[in-house]
Amino acid sequence: MKLLKQGKYVLLALSIIACSKDEDVAGSGSATITNLTFTSVAVDDTGKVVGVTPTSTGGTNTVYTIDFGDPEAVGDSDVKQTSGPQVSYEYPGKTATYDITVTADADDADPVSVTNQHTVTFEAGVSLADFEDEAILNLRDDRDNDGLTIEVETKDGKDGNPSKVGVVNNKGDQYEAFIVNRAKHIDVTSKSIITMDFYQETAEEIPVLMKLGGASIDGGFDIEVQTTTEATSGWQTLTFDFSKNATNSYPNQEVSTITLDQFQSLIVFIGFAVETTGTFYVDNITGGGLGIDVPDTDSDGVIDSIDKCVTVPGNTENNGCPDVSEPTDAPAAPTVLAANVISLFSDAYTDVDVTTWRTDWSMGVYKEKTVAGNPVKIYTTLDYVGVETVGDNLVDATEMTHVHIDIWSANATGFQLKIVDFGADKAYAGGDDTEGLKLIEGFAQGQWVSFDFPLSDFVGLTNKNNVAQFVLNGFPSGQVDVVIDNFYFYK
Repeated sequence: MKLLKQGKYVLLALSIIACSKDEDVAGSGSATITNLTFTSVAVDDTGKVVGVTPTSTGGTNTVYTIDFGDPEAVGDSDVKQTSGPQVSYEYPGKTATYDITVTADADDADPVSVTNQHTVTFEAGVSLADFEDEAILNLRDDRDNDGLTIEVETKDGKDGNPSKVGVVNNKGDQYEAFIVNRAKHIDVTSKSIITMDFYQETAEEIPVLMKLGGASIDGGFDIEVQTTTEATSGWQTLTFDFSKNATNSYPNQEVSTITLDQFQSLIVFIGFAVETTGTFYVDNITGGGLGIDVPDTDSDGVIDSIDKCVTVPGNTENNGCPDVSEPTDAPAAPTVLAANVISLFSDAYTDVDVTTWRTDWSMGVYKEKTVAGNPVKIYTTLDYVGVETVGDNLVDATEMTHVHIDIWSANATGFQLKIVDFGADKAYAGGDDTEGLKLIEGFAQGQWVSFDFPLSDFVGLTNKNNVAQFVLNGFPSGQVDVVIDNFYFYK
């Protein structure tokens, strides 16, 4: 193969000379290329990506052809051209010595070549996430807020072979992300380049931001690097160089000092600051190093930063808390006439439109489930959660006298319901909001309990014609699981 490449260079030189005789332009020999040399250096942390920078004197419009001399290359994939700036090539992942040939060609000079050897000293990058062992990644996404999700599935990887990858479904929010939470810190103090294989179905440029969060040093800032995908479909490799391109993350962007430290989490935004929808694959997040252990007080494999029950062993499916107890039966069916009801959630009535059953400022995990053929809503590790009927979904409860809710919990000792009316301006914090709350304590655990509260008990809720928000609290805060059903106003 290399003989064929050398033959191409000879033919190129001969064609240039022939053209010069006919047209007195290229390769006329009126100038001579001299002092041709080049540098070759590793440009990544593994050593296998090598950058070549050629220089010479003499000649007009000099173009350099670099043969990286890889005997395993397919065709001429290891041959690059440049007018001077550095070009790079990725060698196989092994230690080996290669002959690199640079040929300089100019409009008014004959081609000149020089060959030097470069030794690749390969050091495999640390695998931060190859998705083969999902459990160690402690993946988190935005599914609890109806946002981005990531699932581990088997797809054709970058090498064309079946492999487990992260399948990311973007929902269109400008700042949605998935998070990798390893049991050890990600160390970028000495090796600061992280790469990620990325698959997109459409040939477009998409901004992708990688953020490292939870610095191990006191007062350390999160840092981030943004890059852009190539406008090609299929697999490509994205590079995030924290030693050269990092900035401090919000709200510390204006701080010029960047500290390369050890970090607890790796966060990836696909379509950063742009409303991007679609399905993407990610794989082989590699680079940096693994540092000190991330604290895990109860040794349950869920690190403290994402553990909702830090001192009580649990499981990853329940954010580090013990298994959730759930009812096996449905609550009693409501008997209030439908004409006298405004239902937020009940199988017995037609529900009004609810904007969200979990606002983005909520503290608790939300999921839906069917129990004994009856749909219910479940909040686990509940501290507080916001339910909203905003915009066109505002509820006019002026004629209603009561609010009803069925709850079931195996571990809650208290439950609180707050109702908020946004007032005539129909906007939060517009100066005319009113609200009231009701606290319940001492109810039976492990069975359905029905509550009917007069709206007059919600002291402070003076308006009820623009009801927009319901806040549910569980006690002890952040340690309880609550199931709700049949949530409605009535008269």
